[in-house]
Amino acid sequence: MDLVSSAIGGVTGTVGKVERFVESQWTQRLVQVSVYGGLMFYLLSMTDLIKVVDKNLSALLRIKLGTEGTRALHAVVFAVFLYYGTRFIFDPLLKRMGGVMEGMNNKRPAKRVAAKRPAAKRPVAKRQPKRK
Repeated sequence: MDLVSSAIGGVTGTVGKVERFVESQWTQRLVQVSVYGGLMFYLLSMTDLIKVVDKNLSALLRIKLGTEGTRALHAVVFAVFLYYGTRFIFDPLLKRMGGVMEGMNNKRPAKRVAAKRPAAKRPVAKRQPKRK
């Protein structure tokens, strides 16, 4: 029984270390976008989806791209989804979940600078005409 409990304890300790490592890395922007990009790539590179897109392009628009052309189209679609998805879905979702993003934890609110008032005009001394 000691062998089993020590093995379980070792696995639990290793899992805890991995969990702490993942939590520490998740705050880095590169890791967040990489995970999101991997998920988007997986979804957009499904073979069935590529076949359906190729079939619909040839049926509806009468365009035959072939395998390489369809892959190129999916690369463009992936880039668009990655950009707009990161900007308008992923970032707001992380902010709502209370996630910390790299570079955002040290930002201070911008100092408000009071509007400059126009300088007070000094009265100009009137010159007296010279008497001869």
